[in-house]
Amino acid sequence: MNARANVRAATRVASVTVIRPPAAKEGGTTTGVAVLLGAWTMMFAGLLRAVSFARATSTWPSLPIGLPVVSAIALVAACVSISYAVHALGRARVFAFDLALALAFVLGVVFLQTTFLVVVDARQSGLLKGASTFAAAMHGLVGFHALHALGGVLVLGWLVRRANDKRLTPVHRPLVRGVALYFWMLALVEVGVVAVLFG
Repeated sequence: MNARANVRAATRVASVTVIRPPAAKEGGTTTGVAVLLGAWTMMFAGLLRAVSFARATSTWPSLPIGLPVVSAIALVAACVSISYAVHALGRARVFAFDLALALAFVLGVVFLQTTFLVVVDARQSGLLKGASTFAAAMHGLVGFHALHALGGVLVLGWLVRRANDKRLTPVHRPLVRGVALYFWMLALVEVGVVAVLFG
């Protein structure tokens, strides 16, 4: 009896030893990603401040804000969807995870499409011709942010494919959480872009 009890106790200790390191690793990974994205956000904040100063000291066109707001809403909704996917993956809810991840990908594509339409509308209005301050801000700030968003959407597409192939498990939760944090950074910057350029 004592031998069996010792084996059971050793098994329990071993199971605790196996479980704890991934949890600690997940927390450390999340913290590292958050610090990196915080620094990235400060870079965008500097760009937004520069554009805001340029707007205050130059002639700025009046643009419809409807489409940029739709674009921002789509990106925020994608963030919410990815965050729910992280929650569902942690509880091994496969169907909910797959659905939330696919929805986030679709919303990311919608964001890219609406951003493209905003740029096309400004170009057709003649606002991007020449070397105006507004043209520089649109090409630099909107284009730079859209490239970051494109990278995030491509990663989302890769995750959706892996999820469809049943190659994502709760072990990959830190990876999906990192993508979620990245999209929240994009959404925060997008709100600033809409406020500075179109507000």
